[in-house]
Order: sequence, then C-alpha cells, then structure tokens
Amino acid sequence: MMMRVPRIVHTVLAVPLLVCLALGCPQREFTLVVIGENDTDGAGIFINGRSVGTMVKEGEQRPQFSMILPKGTLTVEVKKDGYLPFLEVITVTSQVSEQMYVKLARDTIAEDKGPEAASDSPRRAPVSPTSKLPVCPD
Repeated sequence: MMMRVPRIVHTVLAVPLLVCLALGCPQREFTLVVIGENDTDGAGIFINGRSVGTMVKEGEQRPQFSMILPKGTLTVEVKKDGYLPFLEVITVTSQVSEQMYVKLARDTIAEDKGPEAASDSPRRAPVSPTSKLPVCPD
C-alpha cells in the first residue's frame, strides 16, 4: 500500500504536465521591441515608471531597445534631455512580440528659456527702495 501512494501522486502530477507540453502552454511573456528615430539614441526606457534600459544605435540601424516582459498592460516611456517624454500604454494578451515606434519631439519651451530656465521663479524688474506703488482709482 505504501508503494502505490507515490506512484499515484506522480501520475496525478505528471498527466497535466504532459498534456501542457503536448498541446503547448500559452506563453506568459512577450518581447517588447522599441525602435526610434536617430534622435532617440541614448534615450532612457521606463516600464511602469521604472528605468529598464537605454535606446542604442548599432551601425546603420535605428536606435533600438528590446526586453522580455510579462503580458498585460504596461506603461512605456521614452525620455531624453531636450525632448518631450514619449508615453504609450500597451496591453498585450496574445502576441509573442510587440513593436513600438518612437519619435521624440524637441522641448522648444525649455530651449527658449536658455540658462536661466533652472530657476522656476519669475524674473522681476529691480525695484528702487524709494519707489511708490501705483494708486488705483476707486
């Protein structure tokens, strides 16, 4: 009687595994490939707010990044200094791979501000200590 229990347990555990292998188990992961224009070289990649890598240009190819991720809904961000962040929310349920094309837009507001953009406070004209405030008529 003691010998049959382990055989039954092995059989019960082995049958679902064999069925899964024979029929093919659905993958729970996919490969995300992010491809960008030349200006995306060196841009940071963020998945759900976490930094996961950098776009890299190799040879004549466009800058790329690839990573194996769990299927589901993901927020993908591409960030680079001097450019507006690129953000896309994707939901992957059945694909084995997902390609995303990125084109970054220049942050012209930051460029227009120049070096003084580091200060968030507005610039004010110097005020003389003897100046008086204007009086508004009632």
